[in-house]
Amino acid sequence: MTQRNRNLNAQPDDPGHITIDDPETGGRVRVGFRVRGDVVAQLFGRGAIDETQRQAGNELARLFERSATVGYGAVDLSRLRVDSSGTIHDQACEAMQVASRLVEVQVIVGQRAYQVLRLAIAEGLPFQTIASQTMGGRNRRNALPIMIGLALEDLAIWWGHDGGPTAQRRLQEMKRNLRASQVAYAATPAAADSTADT
Repeated sequence: MTQRNRNLNAQPDDPGHITIDDPETGGRVRVGFRVRGDVVAQLFGRGAIDETQRQAGNELARLFERSATVGYGAVDLSRLRVDSSGTIHDQACEAMQVASRLVEVQVIVGQRAYQVLRLAIAEGLPFQTIASQTMGGRNRRNALPIMIGLALEDLAIWWGHDGGPTAQRRLQEMKRNLRASQVAYAATPAAADSTADT
């Protein structure tokens, strides 16, 4: 649920406000916003992340949401189909695409940062709980916004939301790291087993 308060004097770059159509005057008005349970909006509202990081966070949230609603886990195959949601094959392909993108996110941001992003964005857990689950019970909840911001910055660069010269150098580094992880995985026994099955 979004709660809005009028603030006609808000500055244009104020991260705690958005511009909407005003039904009373017919013009546009800046209003404050607060979204409960939305970590990305909370961090953006506090100024902990910028616009490109917010875009990446919202894209990741949609990706997590899609991963929960597609695939065989979301479909009861024993029931007669009565909806128009597409064939099981289409749903399986979408599930594989979503899973592939989430694995890509995990490689880009790292295992621990991915776990923090999943717990914060997908599950909406409070920072205190996340800190106790991911950082060995140590009280590091103040470090989580920084970790989330850095991970979202990498995703913003990877997904093309940030195109500056520094971002381009970081993107080349991430591509090298991704290729190296793919090569390293290809040399593992698990990769050999998966190719032997096909």
